Amino acid sequence: MRLARLIALLLFVSVASAQKVQLPDTPAARQCAAWLKLFDGNDREAYGAYLEKSIPSRAGHLDQEWDFRERTGGFELEKIEDSTPATLVALLKERGSDQFAR
Repeated sequence: MRLARLIALLLFVSVASAQKVQLPDTPAARQCAAWLKLFDGNDREAYGAYLEKSIPSRAGHLDQEWDFRERTGGFELEKIEDSTPATLVALLKERGSDQFAR
């Protein structure tokens, strides 16, 4: 009986942790989703074009941005901590390590 409970608990935890965090439908969250998709992708030119259009202050640093992407392995969205139409605070986990970013 204890083993069955343990297995049920482990299944619940693995299913719960496999569920993807949903971003809210706000301008800030849409901007975050667009950045994350390109940052996690493999198209350096598309990421550079995105920076030019959306974050011009960082566009001149594409080499450093892409190096950072290579070192982190990209990010997994772990949790939304705060959300308003104009701001989004999210917890991200590096794919290449156990480090987190906010």
